[in-house]
Amino acid sequence: DEKVLYPSLSYELFQTGILAHDDIIDNSDYRRFKPSMHKDLGGGHDGVSKSICVGDLGIISAIEILTKCGFDDAIKLRAISHQNRVFCDTIAGELKDIEFSYTDRAEECDILDMYKLKTAQYTVSGPLVLGATLAGAETEDINKLSLFGDSVGISFQIRDDILGIYGDEKQVGKSILSDMCEGKKTVLVSHFDRTADDVKKKEFYAVYGKADATLSDLEKVRTLLGENGS
Repeated sequence: DEKVLYPSLSYELFQTGILAHDDIIDNSDYRRFKPSMHKDLGGGHDGVSKSICVGDLGIISAIEILTKCGFDDAIKLRAISHQNRVFCDTIAGELKDIEFSYTDRAEECDILDMYKLKTAQYTVSGPLVLGATLAGAETEDINKLSLFGDSVGISFQIRDDILGIYGDEKQVGKSILSDMCEGKKTVLVSHFDRTADDVKKKEFYAVYGKADATLSDLEKVRTLLGENGS
């Protein structure tokens, strides 16, 4: 059904816009094997400013394009309301992620909640529920799809966290130093905080969260996480 192409494009525009902003926040130079948007647009203040504007355009256009799909107006309104809630939750999750980077310790339950907001909804559960809503699905089925999508999305983010430390930049297509330089709180880090002794923690935080961390620092982090079973 060609009517569903517009809603599909809506999510693509949103996630591209939000990832442009995410790369600025994470100070990431690469995305999908190419320079991230702010780098591609010139880098520095000029590139960042343009990327913020283009990212905003993607987010705003994502809602606008839903108004142009050929579904019944009542269904369309429910879809727009759902889409807007997902977008707000994603931004709330990003704010939590930033806040956690500046805290000494984040509990695993809080990190998983952040994953649900920041990643799971716009990657899996949001699109599933949008499709079901447009198809006129019952509330019970929509709730089941949402629960399933949240679980898959959280699993995706955990896998992404592992790749963020142990991945190969040539294979993952983005920086493998950005998570460490930012001091990102992940389930790996939460487990390490909960189980490692003070000596290992001192070694770990001597490099984890250091803005100018190097590949040799990353090797130290990999070793400590591995030795600790995290």
